[in-house]
Amino acid sequence: MPEGINIEKNQLIYRDVQMEIWAHDGQGEYHHYVPQDSAEYLTVANHLGTHLESTFLAYCKLHQIPEIVNVNPNAVSIILSPKKVTESRFATDRFKRRNNGANSGTISNGVSIIRSSTGGETHSTIRADQKGDKKN
Repeated sequence: MPEGINIEKNQLIYRDVQMEIWAHDGQGEYHHYVPQDSAEYLTVANHLGTHLESTFLAYCKLHQIPEIVNVNPNAVSIILSPKKVTESRFATDRFKRRNNGANSGTISNGVSIIRSSTGGETHSTIRADQKGDKKN
């Protein structure tokens, strides 16, 4: 584990300088996600910072597999994503970006927010490792 990644079970941290997301699930496993670019990272970090519950699809660099990550007030849950679901989701997002000519709020690859109607404040299971914005 790199220096500065000291999170307890059922917590998540996103680090702005490195543009990476780390999760420690309820089973004691660590997960590492690196968005493809700064726009993708900002979309995911902003969603995590403004929603009580967030779900995103991402490629885990530690396990080298796509995962569905759900962050809610009680837990950080990781679900292995079936290959067909992952390919379909990323393909749909690429199609939307190509046709809109701009970022439509969804991500083409790497990390993709799965939208829900749940909104609200950031919960204590989400930490932001950035100057002046710590959530714990």
